[in-house]
Amino acid sequence: MKKIVLFIVLITSVLSCSVDNDNTTYTYSVLPVEGYVVPTSFTLGETYEIKLKYQKPSSCHIYQGIYYDKDLNTRTIAIQTAVQNNQVCTADVPPISEVSFNFIVNNTGSYIFKFYKGKDANGENRFLLSVSKDGQTWTSYSIHPTVVNQNWKNSWWDYPHLAISNNKLYITSNMFDKSDRFVRSVITQWDLKQLSLGTTVNFWYYFETNQFNYTPVQGATDTMYWAVHNTNAQMRIYKWTESTNTINIAVRNTPAFQWGPMSCPGPDGINWCARSDSRILSGWINKGEIGFAWNVKQGGSFPYPYVHVVVFKESGLIYKSNPVLWSQKIAWMYPSFSPDSSGNIGFVAYYGGGSYYPSIAAGIINPGIGVPPPYPAYSIVSGKNGADKWGDYDRTRPLSGVGPIFEGSAVTLQGCTTGSCLEPRYFIFGLN
Repeated sequence: MKKIVLFIVLITSVLSCSVDNDNTTYTYSVLPVEGYVVPTSFTLGETYEIKLKYQKPSSCHIYQGIYYDKDLNTRTIAIQTAVQNNQVCTADVPPISEVSFNFIVNNTGSYIFKFYKGKDANGENRFLLSVSKDGQTWTSYSIHPTVVNQNWKNSWWDYPHLAISNNKLYITSNMFDKSDRFVRSVITQWDLKQLSLGTTVNFWYYFETNQFNYTPVQGATDTMYWAVHNTNAQMRIYKWTESTNTINIAVRNTPAFQWGPMSCPGPDGINWCARSDSRILSGWINKGEIGFAWNVKQGGSFPYPYVHVVVFKESGLIYKSNPVLWSQKIAWMYPSFSPDSSGNIGFVAYYGGGSYYPSIAAGIINPGIGVPPPYPAYSIVSGKNGADKWGDYDRTRPLSGVGPIFEGSAVTLQGCTTGSCLEPRYFIFGLN
C-alpha cells in the first residue's frame, strides 16, 4: 500500500487574523507595498530575504504581519495592520517602515510576485504582476480596474484566483465599488509567452454583473473551465478554449445544499467557521472529470459544516457524483484541490470544532487506491487556538517535475488568538 509521506517546513513570516484586547476594539486594514527589494536571481533550495517598505496612515495602525498568498508559482504580498478604534491618532504621517520575510526557492520554474499597491485617488486598488523567466530580469505590470476597462472607475479588486493552462494565465476576481457593493465578476486571459518575454502584453477579458465569484479549475490544458452558483441546486459552468474567444456556458443541476451561517466552535468556544460563506472555493480538471468544492453549513445529517463537492464528466458536462468531505465529530472547511499529470489529486483543508482547534490536513486521491468518500486525509499541524475569522490562506499544487508529490500551505494559531501567534506552514506530501 502506498503511504502519505510528509515533509514539513516552517515559514517564518506571519499573517494577521484577529486581535483581542479587553478594552480596545480593532478593525483591520491591508496596506500597499510602497517599495520592495527582490534578489536578481534565485538558486534552488536556497533561502532569500525579500524586503518590503510600507507607510502607516496613522499612529493607530499597528503592524500585524505580511499577507502572503501562494498560488502555483505566483506570490501575492501585502502588509496587514490592526487599527485601534475610538483612539486619538496623531496627524503626522509616520515614516516609511521596512519589514522582510524569508523566501524559500523550491522549484526551478519562474516565479511571479504580485505586490499589492493599494487604492488610488479614484478608490481603485491595483496589483503589480511581476514576471521573471530566469530570476534575474523582472518585468512588472500594474493592473487596476481601468486598465481592463476604462469605464470601471471607483472600483476595486477582491479575492483573486489564478490558474494556468498550456499557454495562458487566467486571473479571476470579484469587483466592488467605493461603497463596498458588488458590481461584477471578471476573468482575464493573459498569454504566457508574452509574459515570459517581458514585453507589452495583450489580454482578453469577460465579465458579468449578475454572477458572483468566478472560480477556475487547476490542471487545465487547452481549455479553461470555471463556475458559479446559480442557486443552491444549480451551477453555471463556463468553457473557454485557448484557440478561440468564445465563452460557452452550461447550466447544470446538482444536489442541493443549505445556504446560511456556519457554526463549529472549538474547545475555547470560538466559532472559527463564522466568517465563511458558500461561494465556490476550488476547482480542478483531471482525466476527463471536472470538480468544484465549497463550504456548506451544518444541518440534516451533517452535524458540522462540511465541504460540498460535485464532479462532472468533461464530455457534455454531465453531473457524475457528490463525494462530500464531512465528519460526525469535526468540521471540514476551506478546501483546495489540484491534480498532477498522472491523475492524482492533492488536497489541503482545515478541520476543527468540538475538541479540536482549527488545524491543517492534507491528502492525495489516487484512483488506483480508491475514490472518495472516505477521503485519505492526514493531519499536518494541530492548532492550539481559534479565532472568529478564518480561511483564504490554504493552497495545494503538484510539486513541479516530481512524481505523486504535492506542496501545500496553510496557517494555524499557536499560543494565542492574535496575529503574533499565527504560524504559516509550507509542506510537501506525497505517495511512496
